[in-house]
Amino acid sequence: MRSRWPMVVPALVAATVGAWAGDDDALLDALTDGPVCPTPDRCWPRDVSRSLHARDAEGVRLPARAASLLFLRVPPASQLEMEVRTFGTSLPVTLVAEDGRERVLHGDSPLLTGERTMTLDLGPWAGQLVQLRFLPGARAPRDYPDVIVRRLALRPRPTDASVSRSSPPSERPNVVVY
Repeated sequence: MRSRWPMVVPALVAATVGAWAGDDDALLDALTDGPVCPTPDRCWPRDVSRSLHARDAEGVRLPARAASLLFLRVPPASQLEMEVRTFGTSLPVTLVAEDGRERVLHGDSPLLTGERTMTLDLGPWAGQLVQLRFLPGARAPRDYPDVIVRRLALRPRPTDASVSRSSPPSERPNVVVY
């Protein structure tokens, strides 16, 4: 299997910078231009992938039973917010980090039809180039199995108030003995 990393570096840098700067369309644009892979070692050509990721007013369509890939550099202390609409399918999301290991970020059960928002913590991979794999499944071939990604945005992770809050001043004096 040939690595897909060299062909996507310029696009992922632009998408990550735009997304971190508050451009919510930057990651949707990158997903639209990203590869669609029917098997783990084979991806469709770029023009075929773009047509399969048909973007309209609702969002980006992810074809069923094929992985849609998004490459990005993870900013520090970030999370990925996703708003999706499904039609009789599940949407597991996995991450492949620089170490090559695949991790499940979100496992999903099928819904007949539904909209939901998911927040995925990317903090452990801060500073790394990662591959996100969105793999819609389907209940049956005759169903309308597409998933529509309506929003995809990088956001700073909220800090834990208990960690960021300083401790109250002590009544005891701070004495240093030499």
